[in-house]
Amino acid sequence: VRFYKPKCWQPLKTMYDHALAVFSPDGRLIQVENAQKASDQGNLIAFSCIDRRIAVTFDQRLLDRMRIEPPVKLHLVDADQNIWLAFSGLRPDALQIISEARYMARQYRYVYMVDISLRQLASELAMYMQRYTITRGFRPFGVRVILFGVEECARAFVVGPDGNYLEYKACAVGQKADKAVQFLENNLKDDCVWNSVCAVRDAAQNDFSKMVTYLIDENGMRIVEREEINI
Repeated sequence: VRFYKPKCWQPLKTMYDHALAVFSPDGRLIQVENAQKASDQGNLIAFSCIDRRIAVTFDQRLLDRMRIEPPVKLHLVDADQNIWLAFSGLRPDALQIISEARYMARQYRYVYMVDISLRQLASELAMYMQRYTITRGFRPFGVRVILFGVEECARAFVVGPDGNYLEYKACAVGQKADKAVQFLENNLKDDCVWNSVCAVRDAAQNDFSKMVTYLIDENGMRIVEREEINI
């Protein structure tokens, strides 16, 4: 009896390439790693927290020159009254995350009669994203989320596609984030606007017209004008 092996046959050891909850022989979850790579494909975002102020700078290069951009494009969206959210990665996935974050904030206020804290929202959002890495029939979110807020001090949390969340005083996500993070580690100053703008300039973009910087403080969020940037 001869065993017939079709041409499309593949050994079972490659099943972990397609399954969510199957580890590879070297202990990796391939689909989660692919989601993390997708989250790094967005435009570069760098931020810095100093005292009670947060500066967030976006590289807003147009990859499609034929696309018509809206006259007002907000890179930061509100998740709650005093919590702001930015993302890098797949925009449709980010819209789902934004909707879920807003629902979590409303639900928490309805149940406990107080606003949700930044750490609590980051934790809830991380658990929500982590469930998509182990649930059959779903895929991980290809987006990395940053939550900003001013409580006793300026705070920022980065939530990854794998459900990990960490707090940073300065960081970067998106394309060329490694280079921007290296700049922040070596050149961090007491000026949060200078930190975020120079990190993007050093890593990805020398043209200030293709950057946009936001300042978050106790009074809310606003765009930083070019004249305010001391570079």
